[in-house]
Amino acid sequence: IVDLIFSIYPRLNEVCSRDNEFLTKQTILLAHNEDVKAINVVALNMFPGEPIVFFTANKLEEEGTGEHYPMKYLNSLDPPGLPPFKLELKVGFPIMLLRNLSPKDRLCNETTLKVVQCSHKIIKAEILTGKHVGELFLF
Repeated sequence: IVDLIFSIYPRLNEVCSRDNEFLTKQTILLAHNEDVKAINVVALNMFPGEPIVFFTANKLEEEGTGEHYPMKYLNSLDPPGLPPFKLELKVGFPIMLLRNLSPKDRLCNETTLKVVQCSHKIIKAEILTGKHVGELFLF
């Protein structure tokens, strides 16, 4: 996997890899979600900087309703279209929207962004492609 990533992004482990053109010139396309996850983990580990970890918010709305499942089991689920229980990012790392969040605000499926800043619960990202390059959004 490392050789594949370096053949597409030869400077990914360098600070200069945060250049927008470098991040958007090439893309690795994969057919299966499990392959995407594996590539993302390796690429994130190669990318310079410290990872910022986000966890999903888990809350049972009404006690005593429905069936009860162990939290460990629920956290292990990773259905398509939903964020994972644990999400690791780094400042400067490219991300892509996988669904339309707000088309009127230009946040559509396949929009490529770069993580600019992270706090405990907020991600600030910059659009990297299309006619709205440079626009910033909070997630």
